[in-house]
Amino acid sequence: MANGIYEIPVKKIDGSDASFDEHKGKCCLVVNVASKCGPDAAVCGA
Repeated sequence: MANGIYEIPVKKIDGSDASFDEHKGKCCLVVNVASKCGPDAAVCGA
């Protein structure tokens, strides 16, 4: 389990590995787009 956001492994949109550590000291907005989930009635009107 990660001790902080800088230790959480993430992927860039192109699939390459990334790290929040490269943004340390900057103001960032983290958004979970849930791109691998199915349709959501609140978003898709389904």
